[in-house]
Amino acid sequence: MTVRGPGVGTTRAHAPGPCTDAARRPGAGAVVAAGLVAVASCLTALAVTGGLPQAVPEGLPDAGSLTGWGLRIVSLLATGAAVGTVGSLVVAAVLLPARTDGTLGGTARRAVSAAGWWAAGWAVLAAGELVLTASDVAGVPVTRIGGGAVAEVATTRPGTALCLTAALATVVGVSSGATRTATGARVLLVVSVAALLPGAVAGHASSAPGHDVVVSALVVHVVAVSLWTGGLLGLVLHVRGEAALLPGAVARFSPLALGAYLALAGSGLIAVVERLGASGAAWTSGYGALVAAKATALLVLGLLGHLHRRTTIASLAREGDGRPFLRLAGVELLLMGVAIGLASALSRTAVPVPVEVRPEHGTGHPTLPAVVEPLSVAELATAWRPDAIVLVVLAAAASAYAGGVRDLRRRGRPWPRARAVAFAAGIGVALVVLCSGVATYAPAVLSVQVAQLLAALLLVPLLLLLGDPAGLALEVGTARGTEAPARLLRSGVARAAASAVPGAVAVCVLLLAVYRTPLIEMSQRSSWMHLAVLTLAMAAGVLLLWPVLGAGVTPRPGGAAEWQWSMVGVAGCLAILAAQLRYGDRLLAAEWFLELRWSWIDPVADQRLAGALVAAATVAVLLLVVLLGARGRTSRGTDRGTA
Repeated sequence: MTVRGPGVGTTRAHAPGPCTDAARRPGAGAVVAAGLVAVASCLTALAVTGGLPQAVPEGLPDAGSLTGWGLRIVSLLATGAAVGTVGSLVVAAVLLPARTDGTLGGTARRAVSAAGWWAAGWAVLAAGELVLTASDVAGVPVTRIGGGAVAEVATTRPGTALCLTAALATVVGVSSGATRTATGARVLLVVSVAALLPGAVAGHASSAPGHDVVVSALVVHVVAVSLWTGGLLGLVLHVRGEAALLPGAVARFSPLALGAYLALAGSGLIAVVERLGASGAAWTSGYGALVAAKATALLVLGLLGHLHRRTTIASLAREGDGRPFLRLAGVELLLMGVAIGLASALSRTAVPVPVEVRPEHGTGHPTLPAVVEPLSVAELATAWRPDAIVLVVLAAAASAYAGGVRDLRRRGRPWPRARAVAFAAGIGVALVVLCSGVATYAPAVLSVQVAQLLAALLLVPLLLLLGDPAGLALEVGTARGTEAPARLLRSGVARAAASAVPGAVAVCVLLLAVYRTPLIEMSQRSSWMHLAVLTLAMAAGVLLLWPVLGAGVTPRPGGAAEWQWSMVGVAGCLAILAAQLRYGDRLLAAEWFLELRWSWIDPVADQRLAGALVAAATVAVLLLVVLLGARGRTSRGTDRGTA
């Protein structure tokens, strides 16, 4: 007798241990228990820190206790609905295999349907939170609040964030009923994660210094917790009784959970250190106590995750017995409820500011720390400004590359050490460019900004492409017997990128847009715009160098001569920019740099230094043309000799 699962083959009748009465019982009990624990921990934490609704002094507008309590409970419930939405879609889009025609299996379809109901609740709760916020702001009981007050609050940053969240959650709720494919489920997963972001940004995106670091960390934090907690919740709700599906789903969830846990812990540490600094009074405040409690819960969850990887997952894979995994997962969900409750309390607890530090550069400069020391080599090396989003992306790229190399070596296929070293160097340079003192001083000093952009445009792509990640993907795909990397690298888009002209045009357009339009000042005032510019610079650099460094995996239609002339064109664009910065009489981004009023640097002299840096980059591009051209000729000569 055999038992079949969608897309899974067959197993022996005695293998599926989860199909016992205990495993067949729905996981709703564990979910309800976790929710009650979250509410209790949130209210307890607020009571300890004084965050519960307080009586309003006589004579002042009073929204009433319904608004005060409702805001706290509805916000927490909305978080739970968001976790349920994301988790159900993680199960359908990531953890369960699709059928051969790309459609969802029965369990995955039920998970998408459940995500629709979670999303509908999320949308209603977000709308309710908007109404309650309007009641709180106006000081009018929620039963008497008018549409005008709600509309006015909807135009504020928090109100707009709630409207966006409700709209995106509604899209997920409405679209889930028509979703039948794995691709559709992945699209809904992306939309649901996007719905988390407005609330993560709006509550902290003010003009105060240092908030860009906190906001970036908070974005990573909420996404990581939704994927990790939601994924485990989805497994317990939708897969616990599916003997044929549970082992594979858990195996896929394990690396996702580990990555999310590390991102969650790292981003939380960055945000807390940026907020509390080195003040002992801040760390021993009520806010600091909540942080310590949440960190303790996270540490225990990490130990439980380690126990999963050491025992229950191995038992599930070896014997098909899912009961140990599900029992420990229930304990994890309860502890996650505690952590979510503490996080909700933290969001409504004032951050202690024991000593008010007035920014030396005035207000309205959120991309700068409050105190900016005079520029020096030591400051560039030590004044780090970690961006959690950048750290996650770089860590994911490094892990994927290292995993590919390990996979090849396990299969007896060596990978050149020099390529691995080059790729690691590219990751390291990107880290320095985006998170070190270079990132700290780029919004403050034009020459540092220019050096940062040039490194992102030329040096980082050069090192990464010398690591040959595309070639590694092809080797791993061949070793695993899949043609997906080969098809992607030989697609029409890849062949178009192999032409030298698009890369050269992209670089020149980017330089023109940054240094001849108000884009540079916009990027100095917004960390998101600045990161977008640097991301485009790295993409343009890859596109520029791909025709020669990616020629091994994608044929080059235009040949070496086209690439060399395109590079000469880029060098000419850089030379013009160097002359304008070095000898021009117009100060670039004058309003921004002049209002900073640094006593330790002359903006005019600094702009001339920036011009010298661009001139050096021009020479470097020409040398690169010569060196890579010589390498190409040597390679062709060797090939002819071998033939």
